[in-house]
Amino acid sequence: MNWKVWRDYKMNELIQEIMLNINKKDTLWSNIDHAYCLKARILREMGKVKESQEIITFVNKYRHPELYINGVEWFTKTIDVNIQSNLDANSKARARSWRLLKLEEAIAHREAGKYPISSDILDKTIDELKEILSAEK
Repeated sequence: MNWKVWRDYKMNELIQEIMLNINKKDTLWSNIDHAYCLKARILREMGKVKESQEIITFVNKYRHPELYINGVEWFTKTIDVNIQSNLDANSKARARSWRLLKLEEAIAHREAGKYPISSDILDKTIDELKEILSAEK
């Protein structure tokens, strides 16, 4: 067994152990989940669809799509209100952090699928956020 295979095996073991010991909504799991979804997106965009799909299959073993509806309003409205509130208060840094969070969430929902918002809308949101964030100084 080469080092990379062993490392990936150990990482999967670690994630499974974490899942047994923490609540799904915990920030630690969200960070792991989102990192995997970002990796899957990068691989998909590089044309490595099989590797991307393997990651998403793994991630989806721990997701509960029936609960997604509970977060739609937060994703579509609350984050935007928070961005605008921070812009109104001249806090560009905080507005940026809300935009980054929305981008992270959009990528995670887009890649894992089964979210109540279409992939087309999520892709549009991702493109808009990337454009705004890349224009910031």
